[in-house]
Amino acid sequence: MRSLKVCLSCLRRLPTSLCCKTPSIFYSEKCVGRWLTVLRPFSVSKHLPDNEEKKKIDMKNPYFDKYKEKLKKFEVSSREEYKAKISDMETREVKQKVERRQELSECPPPTKIKGIGTPVQWPPQSLDEIMKIELMQDKSTEEIDKIWKEYHMTKDGIFGVIKESDYNGMMEKSRICPTFIFPIPRNDGYEFILCQFYNKDVYFTPLGMFQLLKENAPPCLILAHFPEFKEGKGIVLMAGQYDDKIITKAQALNLAKQLSIYYGTMAGERFNLVRIFNHLPEKFKHTDLIDEYKGMKPFLEDNQLV
Repeated sequence: MRSLKVCLSCLRRLPTSLCCKTPSIFYSEKCVGRWLTVLRPFSVSKHLPDNEEKKKIDMKNPYFDKYKEKLKKFEVSSREEYKAKISDMETREVKQKVERRQELSECPPPTKIKGIGTPVQWPPQSLDEIMKIELMQDKSTEEIDKIWKEYHMTKDGIFGVIKESDYNGMMEKSRICPTFIFPIPRNDGYEFILCQFYNKDVYFTPLGMFQLLKENAPPCLILAHFPEFKEGKGIVLMAGQYDDKIITKAQALNLAKQLSIYYGTMAGERFNLVRIFNHLPEKFKHTDLIDEYKGMKPFLEDNQLV
């Protein structure tokens, strides 16, 4: 795996193709000082329909008003030629979009991450895609906990069982502050991983990838939460799948622990960093996050998810 060490002011000038072929983009403490002031959350975006998008472009086009009357006259006097030119323009536009999609397809698609047991789209829509819920209804909380953990012991990915109160607290915090970043060690520095809550799931992607690809940035980890037993049993099951071309299993565990530390019921003053990041980004200091990491390093890197 190749790596590239840059600050974000340099990173913004990197071509997309280089980002896709160099998954390990990270920041040293010497270079990270100029990195981020305002960060938009990454999510599934809904683009405007083509006709609405064209109207929006036309309104901003300084030459549109100038040639509007000539275009109308040309449309009336030479209708067939006008249609041919419009068709040619649309064909070229479609071709450009296809070429752009092909360029982005070099990166892993967001949802094609290896699932539990067999290749599936991740995250699943419900727990039923993993286990039969009706067969678990007569089990105790302790039995479900044990079955879930034993099932995943030999599987790829990470897993856990969360108390109802901890899950509710995390979801409440996520509605106020849906995005944050977590550092993971890379050589002599730290790579920052951006996370965002989307409904009951959490998506993680390298910050460098997001800076270049925005909502098209491929996730390196997706944590799926299954609240089917929350009301009756008081627990929420969690399973996560990661892209081993970008992070290791130990790093996936590390990120899951940091998520719990900053969004959990015991977050305390650490959640202030999350608030500042979301609502006062100009006051956010990455060094505070790294200092916190260093203080929790033994716990974060012991490769055990609690």
